[in-house]
Amino acid sequence: MEKRIWASVLLAIAALVALSGCGGGGGTIAPPVNDQLFVPNYVSSLDVLLHWDHLPVRVSFHKPADFVTYGWNATICEDAAAEWNQPGKQALTQVVPYGAPATDVVVDFVSRTGFTGGPDSTGITNASYNVATHQIVSESIQVTPVKPPILGTGYLSSNDAQVTMAHEIGHSLGIQGHSPNPDDLLYSTFNMGRDYRPTVRDLNTVMSAYPTFFTPGSAALQATPSTTGEGKIVTVSIE
Repeated sequence: MEKRIWASVLLAIAALVALSGCGGGGGTIAPPVNDQLFVPNYVSSLDVLLHWDHLPVRVSFHKPADFVTYGWNATICEDAAAEWNQPGKQALTQVVPYGAPATDVVVDFVSRTGFTGGPDSTGITNASYNVATHQIVSESIQVTPVKPPILGTGYLSSNDAQVTMAHEIGHSLGIQGHSPNPDDLLYSTFNMGRDYRPTVRDLNTVMSAYPTFFTPGSAALQATPSTTGEGKIVTVSIE
């Protein structure tokens, strides 16, 4: 599957081309997850629901020297990560300085030629995880600020770049797959210029991977995916 930004301002043929893709899937059988603790969600639609062994997930942004030339909001990176944090609840993300020793996820901004995603994509997430426990061991994200060739030249708008980053951070929190609902941030495509943010379904899906952090009591403990045992470490990419 792929995540894409559809160009609503271009000709009809251009609207069929993606800006940001999300492809690749887990293909393994997940440990038991109680998908009824936080509803509505789309856990059952995912390839696999992954998880870290801690929260918040520490995210850092490796900004290039010419970052300011993109014309983006000054706090765009921090804002994209903070979208996943709900007031009064355990934080899912924490932005840390680039190079911090405890960093979990590094977001790199690369040129179109250096981007490892598809030609019409603007973001890709690489996840390494234990196939037996589905516990994440490392994550990395690439974002290219340059528009895909079908959309002309120049950089993504600040809004579209933030949507791309927030979507990829959602993958890095454990969502390996996409929502079937076009209103969700983790849907496979979205319209350029639309102000997407994580929905209740997006947030509930992530919380389902970390029930002990959001629901007290034995029900949450029983629903927590196992983090014991040994398993092969695999790396998958999802755009």
